[in-house]
Amino acid sequence: MRTRRRSSCIENARRRKNGAPSEDDVLAGWALIRERVDASLAYADNDLFCEKCSSCSIFLAAREDKLAQQRALIQVLQIEERHMVTENAVLLKRILDAEAEVERQKRHNACLITERDRAMKPVPLPRGPKS
Repeated sequence: MRTRRRSSCIENARRRKNGAPSEDDVLAGWALIRERVDASLAYADNDLFCEKCSSCSIFLAAREDKLAQQRALIQVLQIEERHMVTENAVLLKRILDAEAEVERQKRHNACLITERDRAMKPVPLPRGPKS
């Protein structure tokens, strides 16, 4: 009854052709809107997942199972990610070590080439005494 009276106040305010609605009509309209919003929230909180309805409990159980599966999957993926990060770090270390070894080998090779060139350089033989 109360909501009908408020809605009729709003409708009366809309129907008026002369002037704006009164302050009481506006307040009644806001109160009606607030009441409907509160009723919708109460319905969403209580009636949607009622204890009487077995399908709601089945729905909630299924949702909990799905959440548990997703959490387990997340944990597995986090473990795999840690393994991949560790494996990538090992591979990166091997690459860096290999590059350092290549640089060392290049320096050593350059030393060997200079030593070979020095050994292959013709050495003038001293001339013996003139007879």
